[in-house]
Amino acid sequence: MGKAIISRIIFALFTGLCSTGFIVINPAPMLAQYSPQNQQIEALLRQARDLIDAGDYDRAIAVYEQAAYYDRRNSKIYAGIGYLRTQQGQYREASRAYQQALAIEGNNADFYYAYAYCLAQMGDNRNAARAYERAIQLAPANNNSYMGLGVVLMRQGNYSRALEVYNRVARNNPEDGSVFGFMATALLELNRDREAIDLLQRAVDRYSSNSQLWIQLGIFLAGIDGDLDAALNAFRRAERLNPNNANASLQIGRILQEQGQIPEARTMFARAATAGANSWAIQVEVGDFFFEQQSYLSATNAYRLATQLAPNNPEPFYKLGLVFRERRQEEEAVKAWNRALQLYRQQGDRAGVQRVQSLLNDAPSSDRIFEPFN
Repeated sequence: MGKAIISRIIFALFTGLCSTGFIVINPAPMLAQYSPQNQQIEALLRQARDLIDAGDYDRAIAVYEQAAYYDRRNSKIYAGIGYLRTQQGQYREASRAYQQALAIEGNNADFYYAYAYCLAQMGDNRNAARAYERAIQLAPANNNSYMGLGVVLMRQGNYSRALEVYNRVARNNPEDGSVFGFMATALLELNRDREAIDLLQRAVDRYSSNSQLWIQLGIFLAGIDGDLDAALNAFRRAERLNPNNANASLQIGRILQEQGQIPEARTMFARAATAGANSWAIQVEVGDFFFEQQSYLSATNAYRLATQLAPNNPEPFYKLGLVFRERRQEEEAVKAWNRALQLYRQQGDRAGVQRVQSLLNDAPSSDRIFEPFN
């Protein structure tokens, strides 16, 4: 397993645990701040709060926007809109709402953190880093801002600075120790492999109940040291700590597969499929295993679920088409590839477009879509 692959797996595994966790800013501004003459605004905010409690975020946003029309200087109303937009994954709209909140209350660390989070989710890492740094200036004790900053620095390839940021969090004695997973990844990127493994071994001794750290240690032991037995022990420890950890089951399955214990590996991949029912990436990994084992029905189920979980990602559709072809369901294969083709084109992925077009050219179907890549 190459170092770049290890780093990618680990970064995906840990990103989002504590580094991109969203500070819950109460989306309902305190009603007590309004005087009796502002009864109309108070009524709107009460209505918004009721809608939020009912899970009707779209209507709650509309009510907040109506309240903002009457009270344009209330930063918490805009922050409430930003929070709800974030909950819906509408990060661009959320960032604009937080900009409005910051224009009114420019020294609010929570608003800067939330704004930085939205920028990071949009891939605007440079501006996200600036916003995280401002949040840190305003609230130096908030570890979440440091973790968010570390993630965007890692994305930018600034591993040395990211390591400095993570060290700051580590000195604050974090509760669950997840920061050490990020630190080890930064060390790996800096070609300090042995330091990374030693750090993880100390981390699991100190935070022995953190299953994610055990998984990362296992990946490092397998990928760097090639010690599959030690890696398997680490993965099994992670699974005992959290039987529903799909990544633990997945890693155990990979090692068992490499060791030729296919029936045992099959059990672990099936377990990963169940535990990772909400992860398209897990489903793709499961599908790949079953596809390789020519268990095409199981592969189909995994890939199909991945397309439902990630409808704008072309990879699951591409692979779903492959398994349909093996099952001689050519029409279904063409439908899946056509969707993959559209998505690859939207992403500007020339290699993906060419790969799928080649498959469509060979598919015996009148439903093919041929669109040259411009």
